[in-house]
Amino acid sequence: MTDEQQQKDTQTPWIERGSSLNLLYRLLIVICLGLLVPDVLDMLHIGYHKHIHYGAEGWFAFYSIFGFIAYSLIVGAGFIWRRVVMRDEDYYA
Repeated sequence: MTDEQQQKDTQTPWIERGSSLNLLYRLLIVICLGLLVPDVLDMLHIGYHKHIHYGAEGWFAFYSIFGFIAYSLIVGAGFIWRRVVMRDEDYYA
């Protein structure tokens, strides 16, 4: 590694480096797949059984889908709420 590349790497925050982004992306995939393991085990009836309260909780990957939809609604509500409460830059001037 040349001095120029090394200096550039030290100036770039770790989160913006290509290698760090790839690592975080792979880590996210591993965590998501790991969280699906209980659903797969329940589906195959191997050592794990869900104790559901509502019928929808028994669907495969229900909590993943529910979480994604809830997060999307929260983000969408944030965009709408921003338009409601946003003021001009010189509002208090």
